[in-house]
Amino acid sequence: MLDAFDAWHALILLLALVPAAVALVSILRTRPASGTETVLWILIVLVAPLLGALLWFAIGRRSARARGAERGSPSD
Repeated sequence: MLDAFDAWHALILLLALVPAAVALVSILRTRPASGTETVLWILIVLVAPLLGALLWFAIGRRSARARGAERGSPSD
């Protein structure tokens, strides 16, 4: 049975991994300018899950959408 200390660790781990998983799915669904950009974002999210996910949603997804609008096609 999990004691309180282990339950808190599990909750913290879950709170870090869920945004990272959502960010990875979003990265893979977005049309990148290049394959290198996709690999770079994936590595950022894998190395620093919470920070990488926050950066993707704050910077990466917005710039990918702007590039898609310039091309005349939606990125999502």
